[in-house]
Amino acid sequence: RAWHSARVLAGLLEDLTLDEEKNLKLLAHSQGNVVATEAIRLASVGAVHTYVASQAALSASMFDGELSSITPQLAPFTYETPDVYSTYPGNTAGYPYFEGVADRLTDLLSYYNQVDYALVAAEVTSPCWETNNRTKPDGLLRYDYEGSLDSYAPNSAEVGFYQLLSFNQEEQWIDWKRVLNFVEHDYEIYAFGAESRSRALGAVDPVNGFVLDTESIETKGSRDLAMYGFDRFHYSHSRQFRSNIVDENPYWRAFVHDCEMQRTW
Repeated sequence: RAWHSARVLAGLLEDLTLDEEKNLKLLAHSQGNVVATEAIRLASVGAVHTYVASQAALSASMFDGELSSITPQLAPFTYETPDVYSTYPGNTAGYPYFEGVADRLTDLLSYYNQVDYALVAAEVTSPCWETNNRTKPDGLLRYDYEGSLDSYAPNSAEVGFYQLLSFNQEEQWIDWKRVLNFVEHDYEIYAFGAESRSRALGAVDPVNGFVLDTESIETKGSRDLAMYGFDRFHYSHSRQFRSNIVDENPYWRAFVHDCEMQRTW
C-alpha cells in the first residue's frame, strides 16, 4: 500500500510546484519514506527541493550498493533470496533501486537513530523492520523464491520470486505458481519477497548521496538523533510528534534550518 501510494503523492508534488518556484520541502517519517522516496523517483526532476528522511524504514542498500554487506544486528541468518536491493534487476546497469534520487532534488538528508526501536532488532522476536526483513519471503501469504541466491537472473530452469495460489478444478485443489517479474511487480517483490542485506536507512550513518553528517545545528547535514535525546525505547521512534514542542525544539530547529525555512521562534 505504501509503495502504491507513491504515484498519487508524485502527482501532488508536481501540482504544488506547477505555478510556483520549485522550492518544496518534504519530511517523511518511518514507513512514510517508502511513499516519499518512490514519489520523488516518479515525479519530475526538481519537484522537491529538500527531502528529509527521518528514521526511514527502507533498506539502506537501495541508495548505496556498497552497504549490501552490512547485515542486520542479529546476523548472520540464512538468506532465502538474492540481493535485489543494491543491484536492481529492472535495469541493466546494476545500480541500487534508488540510485540517482539525490540528483532529482537539491538536498537529501537522513535523520537516523542507530538503536531505533522500530528499525533495529534488540532480540530475535522484536517487532521491527529487521525482524520483518528476516521473515521474508512472507510464507503466510505464500510468497517464495526459487533460484540462485548469489544473483538474480532467472533462466528457463528457475522461477524467481513467486506467490503460490490454489484453485479448485473439478473438485481437486491445484497449486499454481504466480511468477513475479521486476518492473511489473517491483512493489510486491520488495514488500513481501526480497530480503535486504543491509540495515534500514534510518538506523545507519548517512550513505552515498546524502548530505554529510554534522554535529552542529547551525550546519546543514544528516543528523544522528541521539543528539536530540532519541533512544532505543518505543516512544522515541515518533517522539517528535508525540512529545511537546519544548522538548522537541532542537529536532524542529534542525529541520527548519536544514530546509532553509524562516524560523519564527
